[in-house]
Amino acid sequence: MWQNREEHERAEEISKILSKKRRFVLLLDDVWEGSDLIKIGVPPLREIPNGSKAIITTRFEDLCLRMGVPCHKQFRVEVLAREQALTLFHEKVGREILNSHTDIPQLSEILADRCKGLPLALVIVGQAMATKKSPEAWDQAIKELDKFLAEIEDTEDGLFHVLKLKKGDGFNGCIRMHDVIHDMARWIAQDCGQNMNKIWVCESHGPVECERVTKWEEAERISLWGRNIVKLPESPTCSNLRTLLVRECIQLKTLPGEFFQSMPLLRVLDLSASICLYTLPDGVKTLINLEYINLSMTKIREWPTGISQLKKLRCLLLDGLFALIIDPDLISGLSSLQVFSMYDGDALSVHRTYLLEELKSIKPLDDLSLSFH
Repeated sequence: MWQNREEHERAEEISKILSKKRRFVLLLDDVWEGSDLIKIGVPPLREIPNGSKAIITTRFEDLCLRMGVPCHKQFRVEVLAREQALTLFHEKVGREILNSHTDIPQLSEILADRCKGLPLALVIVGQAMATKKSPEAWDQAIKELDKFLAEIEDTEDGLFHVLKLKKGDGFNGCIRMHDVIHDMARWIAQDCGQNMNKIWVCESHGPVECERVTKWEEAERISLWGRNIVKLPESPTCSNLRTLLVRECIQLKTLPGEFFQSMPLLRVLDLSASICLYTLPDGVKTLINLEYINLSMTKIREWPTGISQLKKLRCLLLDGLFALIIDPDLISGLSSLQVFSMYDGDALSVHRTYLLEELKSIKPLDDLSLSFH
């Protein structure tokens, strides 16, 4: 439960894990400034034991040196040359699409050039265009991508810059990469920018109002997180919603009673690390297409009685729960359950025997994690 631990406690736990004899690969992703690794529980770079490996990803070459990555263990990987880039792009688009109209080969060159030789961009955009047989669709994609690039051109390095890979032995990596690739993936998922409300991501740094009705109505995937999210809409109409993530909303205490009533297609529900959330509305039983629930590190205490109606539920994660009570005969009704985890907590202390028997009766279950104190 990292959210409830002091920095030195986290460092001690990390140090304990890394000091074991087993080999490991440690990835420090998207590092923006130098840090004292010992302070966070990581040994000095030159002292990583047992032939273990580690990688740092960052935008800043000098940071690698400050963190102890030697110069002689570094080498640079440039972007692809235009001919190579076009070959990769055409491979992802496919010959059938390229031959579907006489204008598309030329348009494909224009779109490939926008990717500036960056392999990941070429692959993502190429795959997105692999079903587009009309020149109009290609023209629109070029316009939308130009608009997208214009919106991010003021970022420090721009989207398409040289990737630098620094590699060596031991704790030996430094990769220069771009987290804005995530934005491009989201742009592709939003139908190349034409359906911007298809995915709604909201991180709360300041006061946030999450009751913007149009966002909920149009979205297929919603991700909300942050300390200032304290309230959700009473009964949003979400006829297209398939994924709902409400994570690390540490001031969110309850969900409205009618909150789940109009989410007929919802398959993924993740409320994890919302550490003050203590109730789950009975309306969750109406989510008949739900396949994944994660309630880990919440304070939810009672399992709704209608939960056994979720016949398509395949994954149920209840890690780090200390007060949850699940009455007998509820879990056994989840006939499609494949993954069940209740680790690092003490839930169900009253009904442990029932729980084990019910889990044993679920034939599809093949991934089980339990711990009781």
